[in-house]
Amino acid sequence: MKTNFYKKGYNKTLNYSNSYKEKKNYINYFSKNYGQFIANKKDIRILDIGCGNGLFLEYLKGQGYNNILGIDLSQENIIICKGKGLNVLEIDVFTYLNRNKEKFDLIVMNDIIEHILRDKVILLLKLIKLNLRNKGILLIKTLNMSNPVSLDTLYCDFTHQWGYSQKSIEQICFLAGFKNVEVKNIIIYPNISFLDWIFPFIYKLIKIKYKMIFTFYGKKGNNVFSKNLLCIAKNEKI
Repeated sequence: MKTNFYKKGYNKTLNYSNSYKEKKNYINYFSKNYGQFIANKKDIRILDIGCGNGLFLEYLKGQGYNNILGIDLSQENIIICKGKGLNVLEIDVFTYLNRNKEKFDLIVMNDIIEHILRDKVILLLKLIKLNLRNKGILLIKTLNMSNPVSLDTLYCDFTHQWGYSQKSIEQICFLAGFKNVEVKNIIIYPNISFLDWIFPFIYKLIKIKYKMIFTFYGKKGNNVFSKNLLCIAKNEKI
């Protein structure tokens, strides 16, 4: 019998909150890391897979996007999202994507792919591609296994199945049929003007350090060393 750890009480095992400060920080974070990949047209159709307590949906809603949907397995999260007036469904992602008839312009997975079993990841990405319009975009945020801190992040949650690096996330996207794939560093912004300016500089120093270490061990071609990475996969022919 398959256990659904997300149905009830999952959030109680984690230190998640949804305070005003957290929301403000995430708006800044999403805007600077995601903003350039989200079309300005406010009626584009957007799906947030594993929407959690709705922080990304709130960000989108605050930016004026009006055709957004979140899906999640957690009854707890769905109740929270509905309490905020967000459009959400409690449903499994495979079930939803197989039933969906109208394609999306943007599909987002924030901290979700590491929860998917390895033998189902390619199938999920193929389903997502089928549910994207031509030139539609898939954004995947996940922990970055090229950063040593992410080892703790991977194993701090019992429901994590697998971690990804720049190369492996590119690989699974290509195997799923995406031909235009880009992976970028994700920078944490503390929402303090001076630190928001200096943090990107610190990230550049960290990148130089890790690139030197990787090169020393013969590992070339990796340019993403932040704690989390952002994969941008475009559904288009090249």
